[in-house]
Amino acid sequence: MKILIWVGVGWLVLAVTPFLLLFLGMVAMRLFAISEKKAKKELTDFINSEYGNAWSITKATRFFNEGNMNPNMFYMELKANTEPKVKFGIYWDAKLKKPKGNYGDDDYSFNSQYKRALEDHALHKAIEKAIGNEAKLEHMDYWKLKINTDKSEADFMLKMARTIENVIRSYSPNYGSAMDVIFTSEVEPDGFYKIEISLSEPKPNLYIDLNTAASNGKLDRIRVECLAALKPVLAEENPLLDLNDILVSTWVNQENEEQFYGVLQVTSQKVKGDERIGMQQYEGLMFFHFNILAGQVTEGKFEKAGKSIANDLEVLNSQLPDHYKKPE
Repeated sequence: MKILIWVGVGWLVLAVTPFLLLFLGMVAMRLFAISEKKAKKELTDFINSEYGNAWSITKATRFFNEGNMNPNMFYMELKANTEPKVKFGIYWDAKLKKPKGNYGDDDYSFNSQYKRALEDHALHKAIEKAIGNEAKLEHMDYWKLKINTDKSEADFMLKMARTIENVIRSYSPNYGSAMDVIFTSEVEPDGFYKIEISLSEPKPNLYIDLNTAASNGKLDRIRVECLAALKPVLAEENPLLDLNDILVSTWVNQENEEQFYGVLQVTSQKVKGDERIGMQQYEGLMFFHFNILAGQVTEGKFEKAGKSIANDLEVLNSQLPDHYKKPE
């Protein structure tokens, strides 16, 4: 019995220790840490002294967490005084008065981060020149690029995506193997359509897809319509399952982008009083076809869960007509 008690105490100590360390760190931060105002002033003086007033600080944020346990670590956003559009961020140890990158990043410095910012800025200008007046570069990060345009024809989107792909592949080593080009507009600020481009080895054919991450515009109306149409279909045969409103995946008709197949996730019902995310078991997918112009679901059926969601999506993709299938 005593052994069990000590084992329980040991587990309790292990569970509480991270929170205790974080609490002690926060106490230490309040008592001994350098203030944001002082850190910003000292870094400004450092830049003026070492780099001839090359950059100005636009934002200073304390970067303290249980991972670094350093109350004097800050994330500083800077802009070049000669070209305000060139911006970069740097982690700055205000006590040691030097930049601090991730473990193993030996080349982390003001010069290295500024060099990358210059490369990114040059790339942005190259993309803007390549897409011309037909679209406007709105945003770009490691995973996605947004262009704003009032055109949504398939040929135009494919041309823009391929143009951007060619520019990035020939210009910059700073990005991953793939990126989404998202097409935004005044009525679709999050972007309704997207095209994934390959930055390592170009694919012979690009695929127009829906930007399922969008939280407003047409996709909101589509989700509402899908739930209204598909909940009764699911409830008729599986009344004890829940239909979620998240579009897990879509397959757009590449010959008519106003039609698509999609799936909503089906899970076990929530336990009353337990609203924790992820506590429901995956039970399958509600597979449906949607006509965007008509604004309605034209067919729907429940697909029982297989090995995994990823595997179930692969199976569905393989069964679709060729003009809907996503390339592997």
